[in-house]
Amino acid sequence: MRRQPGDASQMKENHAELDRDHLLQRIAATTTGGRGRRLYSRELRESVVAYARERLMNGGRQRGVARELGIDECTLSWWLRKKSKQTMKPVVIVEKEPGGAEVTMVLPNGIRIENLQLVEVMTLVRALG
Repeated sequence: MRRQPGDASQMKENHAELDRDHLLQRIAATTTGGRGRRLYSRELRESVVAYARERLMNGGRQRGVARELGIDECTLSWWLRKKSKQTMKPVVIVEKEPGGAEVTMVLPNGIRIENLQLVEVMTLVRALG
């Protein structure tokens, strides 16, 4: 069977639809608490957040994703903003030139610190740790 151009994107769309359909089934199966609020499991919240982030990276809007899944937009917004429990994140130290004394440090939040001596990097890592 010969593939046509666009087959990969079509397969990706079909996979996204399956993910969405599966999420919709899981959301519909949630129970409600005493005040009529849905009780979402942590696993379901994590799946919804992963799906929403993928949709947002591909040009979707938060309001549209929330409507698509039948979740209140404020709830989805809250889930997307929650920080990871992990406070320390790995730091990668990259040398500017092989054998060079200056390095560039990029923190997980995107802050870039350039032209540091190795001793300065070690001091900074200790201070952040």
